[in-house]
Parts: sequence; structure tokens; C-alpha cells
Amino acid sequence: MTLDEQLFGDLFQGSSWAAWRACTAALFGEPMTAADLEVYRACTGRDRPPDGPVRRITVIGGRRSGKTRTAARWAVRLATRDYRPMLAPGEIATCR
Repeated sequence: MTLDEQLFGDLFQGSSWAAWRACTAALFGEPMTAADLEVYRACTGRDRPPDGPVRRITVIGGRRSGKTRTAARWAVRLATRDYRPMLAPGEIATCR
């Protein structure tokens, strides 16, 4: 079970979330299933997903496409990440 499943249960399951699952995997540089890769290729026109996490993403989505819910999912993932290896001694990570 992934961190997402522990936090969100089955909220992002189902075929209507396939593009967002592929987008999330690409954004965070995670392995993709064959189905994710097929969706990624169809949506981006690229053959290969990123080798690791990306620095910037542009999302174009219509009304009720799940942008807010997906952005919340990404925010939770980023806020609950362990940043200690990236901090200077005595520095405290904060989330705004």
C-alpha cells in the first residue's frame, strides 16, 4: 500500500482518474504501469516519461476535471516528505 492509499483510500481509483495517476507518476518520477505509460504517451506525445521528479509542471484542465483534488494530493505528498537530508544543521522545514 502506498502513502497515497493510506491517506486517501480509493478516492483516486477508477478509470476517470487514469490521466491524473499517470501525471502524478510522471511528476514524482515514479514507475508507471503499462496503462499509465499508455495514457502518458497519449496525453503528452512523448515516448518516455521523466527519469526522476520534475521541477515544473503545467496542467491544462477544464472545469470539474479534478485539478483541485489532485493539487491537494500533491500538496499532502510534498508536505509529508522527509526534507531532513536537504536542510542545513538547525534549519527547520515549513510548509505554507
